[in-house]
Amino acid sequence: MSEFLSMVMVRFSEIAIKSSKTRKWLTSRLISHIDFLLKAHKIEDFQIIREYSRVFVESTVNKKVESIIASLVPGAVSTSEVFQCSSNIDEINLCVEKQFFSKFIKKSTFAVKAKRTGKHPYTSVELGAKVGEFILENNVDKELRVNLTNPDYLLNIEVRDDKAYVFDETQRGLGGLPVGCQGKVLVLVSGEQEDISNIIQLYKRGAVTLIYSLQKLSEIDEKYKETIDLILKLQPQLKEKERKINFIEEDFDVNDLLEFYSNTECLGLTVSKKIFEKYEKVFPVTLPIFIPHLVTDIDDGEIANILAAVI
Repeated sequence: MSEFLSMVMVRFSEIAIKSSKTRKWLTSRLISHIDFLLKAHKIEDFQIIREYSRVFVESTVNKKVESIIASLVPGAVSTSEVFQCSSNIDEINLCVEKQFFSKFIKKSTFAVKAKRTGKHPYTSVELGAKVGEFILENNVDKELRVNLTNPDYLLNIEVRDDKAYVFDETQRGLGGLPVGCQGKVLVLVSGEQEDISNIIQLYKRGAVTLIYSLQKLSEIDEKYKETIDLILKLQPQLKEKERKINFIEEDFDVNDLLEFYSNTECLGLTVSKKIFEKYEKVFPVTLPIFIPHLVTDIDDGEIANILAAVI
């Protein structure tokens, strides 16, 4: 085999610890969202392959696909562009030779990290050692050395039953849960940067977010509104004609808020600490209210990365 199929491996952690039925449903939500975002970015030539604890995407534009998934898809904890071959050691070695030998720099150190799922005639340690030995024997002129603790270059091999995936880079994803698995949540905003963090927090935890502004449309900064619009574009459950944002027309009226909340079939309300402290006495005690700052804050860098990836 002279050429090896390249694809994007998508890993998830929180989904994997759920029960079989729940994991299957959450994985379906994850795949649906990946499909939605790739098509939104004008990528049509791709195929999504589902496995027990991995999702793979075959495409002619793997780097772009990987960037979109890592930057925009909650539920994906990390991604890698991988080369697929069989679990046979000779074929793994051939894949390493064809696809990765050019990346070994003269007089540098390297390590091979292998892990397996399934039954094989070798352990993970044995596989790493055999591939490492093959690399040394066939790159004598480069004077390579093995360093298992702090290598200049790390080659990864993941064997899953009868297939193996070889890669040398991993992109961190958003983590969390797939969008849509937690239903609709209404987010109160007041034109503050903190609101954007709150919306993204809910997005990463699987909620579909609708917006209720405590400011009039004429009072909202245009860049702030554009930012909210971009985040809403990431959510496939929001129908094209659905009223996604409500702007107050006069002073804040809790009855108007409750009407919008009911009409949009939201399951809860989320507010910043600042908004909650100002309006907590007017909210009905029966209304489920979440304060996202009980979750890890989203910093400006993460917000910028997400927005930069949205079209």
